Amino acid sequence: LVTITPDALRPFRLFDGLPADQLTQLATIVASRTLTPGESLFREGDPSTDLYGVVDGEIELLVGATAHRVSTVTTGDIVGDMAFLDDAERSATARAVRPTTLVVLRKSDVRALADGGAIELALARRIGSTIATRLRTENGNLIASFEREQAARQRQHEFGKFFVY
Repeated sequence: LVTITPDALRPFRLFDGLPADQLTQLATIVASRTLTPGESLFREGDPSTDLYGVVDGEIELLVGATAHRVSTVTTGDIVGDMAFLDDAERSATARAVRPTTLVVLRKSDVRALADGGAIELALARRIGSTIATRLRTENGNLIASFEREQAARQRQHEFGKFFVY
Protein backbone atom coordinates (compact mmCIF):
# COMPACT_ATOMS: atom_id res chain seq x y z
CA LEU A 1 0.00 0.00 0.00
CA VAL A 2 1.38 3.39 -1.03
CA THR A 3 1.06 6.21 1.47
CA ILE A 4 -0.27 9.42 -0.03
CA THR A 5 0.80 12.65 1.63
CA PRO A 6 -1.13 15.92 1.58
CA ASP A 7 1.68 17.38 -0.56
CA ALA A 8 1.04 14.67 -3.18
CA LEU A 9 -2.51 16.03 -3.57
CA ARG A 10 -1.53 19.69 -4.03
CA PRO A 11 -0.70 19.48 -7.77
CA PHE A 12 -4.32 18.59 -8.53
CA ARG A 13 -6.48 21.62 -9.25
CA LEU A 14 -9.29 19.74 -7.53
CA PHE A 15 -7.52 20.11 -4.19
CA ASP A 16 -6.11 23.58 -4.81
CA GLY A 17 -7.01 25.97 -2.03
CA LEU A 18 -8.29 23.34 0.39
CA PRO A 19 -7.21 24.03 3.95
CA ALA A 20 -4.28 21.95 5.22
CA ASP A 21 -6.49 20.07 7.71
CA GLN A 22 -8.84 18.96 4.92
CA LEU A 23 -5.91 17.88 2.71
CA THR A 24 -4.54 15.88 5.64
CA GLN A 25 -7.90 14.16 6.12
CA LEU A 26 -8.16 13.38 2.41
CA ALA A 27 -4.64 11.95 2.35
CA THR A 28 -5.72 9.36 4.94
CA ILE A 29 -8.41 7.93 2.64
CA VAL A 30 -6.84 8.28 -0.81
CA ALA A 31 -5.54 5.08 -2.38
CA SER A 32 -3.06 4.56 -5.20
CA ARG A 33 -3.59 2.49 -8.34
CA THR A 34 -1.45 1.71 -11.38
CA LEU A 35 -2.53 0.76 -14.89
CA THR A 36 -0.62 -0.82 -17.74
CA PRO A 37 -1.05 0.40 -21.34
CA GLY A 38 -4.39 -0.80 -22.69
CA GLU A 39 -5.81 -1.57 -19.26
CA SER A 40 -9.26 -0.13 -18.55
CA LEU A 41 -9.86 1.92 -15.43
CA PHE A 42 -13.62 1.66 -15.94
CA ARG A 43 -16.04 1.00 -18.79
CA GLU A 44 -18.92 3.02 -20.17
CA GLY A 45 -22.07 2.05 -18.26
CA ASP A 46 -20.24 0.83 -15.14
CA PRO A 47 -21.67 2.02 -11.83
CA SER A 48 -19.29 3.97 -9.61
CA THR A 49 -18.73 6.98 -7.42
CA ASP A 50 -14.93 6.87 -7.43
CA LEU A 51 -12.85 9.81 -8.56
CA TYR A 52 -9.34 9.41 -9.98
CA GLY A 53 -6.43 11.81 -10.26
CA VAL A 54 -3.62 11.12 -12.73
CA VAL A 55 -0.33 11.29 -10.84
CA ASP A 56 1.66 10.24 -13.90
CA GLY A 57 0.59 8.83 -17.25
CA GLU A 58 -2.20 9.24 -19.78
CA ILE A 59 -5.75 7.94 -20.03
CA GLU A 60 -7.98 8.09 -23.10
CA LEU A 61 -11.74 8.47 -22.79
CA LEU A 62 -13.74 6.43 -25.28
CA VAL A 63 -17.48 6.39 -26.03
CA GLY A 64 -19.89 4.22 -27.99
CA ALA A 65 -19.69 0.82 -29.57
CA THR A 66 -16.86 2.00 -31.84
CA ALA A 67 -14.84 3.31 -28.87
CA HIS A 68 -14.56 6.81 -30.33
CA ARG A 69 -11.81 8.73 -28.55
CA VAL A 70 -13.30 11.95 -27.16
CA SER A 71 -10.57 13.12 -24.82
CA THR A 72 -7.40 12.32 -22.95
CA VAL A 73 -6.40 13.11 -19.40
CA THR A 74 -2.81 13.42 -18.24
CA THR A 75 -0.75 14.26 -15.18
CA GLY A 76 -2.65 16.53 -12.81
CA ASP A 77 -6.05 15.89 -14.43
CA ILE A 78 -9.02 14.14 -12.86
CA VAL A 79 -11.37 11.57 -14.31
CA GLY A 80 -14.59 10.15 -12.91
CA ASP A 81 -15.69 13.53 -11.65
CA MET A 82 -19.23 13.35 -13.04
CA ALA A 83 -19.92 10.02 -11.31
CA PHE A 84 -18.56 11.48 -8.08
CA LEU A 85 -21.26 14.16 -8.29
CA ASP A 86 -24.31 12.24 -9.43
CA ASP A 87 -23.68 8.53 -8.82
CA ALA A 88 -24.74 7.80 -12.40
CA GLU A 89 -23.24 5.15 -14.66
CA ARG A 90 -19.93 5.93 -16.32
CA SER A 91 -20.44 7.98 -19.47
CA ALA A 92 -17.23 6.76 -21.11
CA THR A 93 -14.58 4.06 -20.96
CA ALA A 94 -11.26 5.15 -19.47
CA ARG A 95 -8.20 3.26 -20.74
CA ALA A 96 -4.50 3.76 -20.07
CA VAL A 97 -2.46 4.86 -23.08
CA ARG A 98 0.84 4.37 -21.26
CA PRO A 99 1.83 3.24 -17.76
CA THR A 100 -0.32 5.33 -15.44
CA THR A 101 -0.33 5.97 -11.70
CA LEU A 102 -3.53 7.27 -10.11
CA VAL A 103 -4.88 8.41 -6.80
CA VAL A 104 -8.35 7.05 -6.01
CA LEU A 105 -10.90 8.89 -3.93
CA ARG A 106 -14.13 7.14 -2.93
CA LYS A 107 -17.15 9.30 -2.20
CA SER A 108 -18.22 7.00 0.65
CA ASP A 109 -14.81 7.49 2.29
CA VAL A 110 -15.13 11.28 2.01
CA ARG A 111 -18.57 11.14 3.64
CA ALA A 112 -17.19 9.02 6.49
CA LEU A 113 -14.65 11.69 7.47
CA ALA A 114 -15.41 13.81 10.53
CA ASP A 115 -15.53 16.91 8.31
CA GLY A 116 -16.74 14.95 5.28
CA GLY A 117 -19.72 17.16 4.48
CA ALA A 118 -17.61 20.31 4.19
CA ILE A 119 -14.93 18.50 2.19
CA GLU A 120 -17.50 16.93 -0.14
CA LEU A 121 -19.07 20.35 -0.73
CA ALA A 122 -15.68 21.91 -1.47
CA LEU A 123 -14.84 19.11 -3.91
CA ALA A 124 -18.27 19.32 -5.57
CA ARG A 125 -17.76 23.04 -6.18
CA ARG A 126 -14.35 22.43 -7.73
CA ILE A 127 -15.69 19.56 -9.85
CA GLY A 128 -18.56 21.77 -11.03
CA SER A 129 -16.06 24.43 -12.06
CA THR A 130 -13.98 21.84 -13.95
CA ILE A 131 -17.05 20.51 -15.78
CA ALA A 132 -18.19 24.05 -16.64
CA THR A 133 -14.76 24.81 -18.12
CA ARG A 134 -14.89 21.63 -20.23
CA LEU A 135 -18.41 22.48 -21.41
CA ARG A 136 -17.37 26.00 -22.43
CA THR A 137 -14.43 24.57 -24.37
CA GLU A 138 -16.62 22.00 -26.13
CA ASN A 139 -19.24 24.65 -26.92
CA GLY A 140 -16.51 26.75 -28.53
CA ASN A 141 -15.32 23.75 -30.53
CA LEU A 142 -18.88 22.99 -31.65
CA ILE A 143 -19.50 26.58 -32.73
CA ALA A 144 -16.20 26.69 -34.65
CA SER A 145 -17.07 23.42 -36.40
CA PHE A 146 -20.52 24.72 -37.30
CA GLU A 147 -19.05 27.95 -38.67
CA ARG A 148 -16.52 26.02 -40.80
CA GLU A 149 -19.33 23.86 -42.17
CA GLN A 150 -21.45 26.92 -42.97
CA ALA A 151 -18.51 28.61 -44.73
CA ALA A 152 -17.89 25.48 -46.80
CA ARG A 153 -21.56 25.34 -47.82
CA GLN A 154 -21.44 29.02 -48.77
CA ARG A 155 -18.33 28.47 -50.92
CA GLN A 156 -20.00 25.46 -52.54
CA HIS A 157 -23.10 27.54 -53.25
CA GLU A 158 -21.04 30.40 -54.71
CA PHE A 159 -19.01 27.97 -56.84
CA GLY A 160 -22.24 26.41 -58.16
CA LYS A 161 -23.35 29.76 -59.62
CA PHE A 162 -20.74 29.38 -62.36
CA PHE A 163 -22.32 26.26 -63.76
CA VAL A 164 -25.48 25.96 -65.80
CA TYR A 165 -27.36 22.76 -65.15
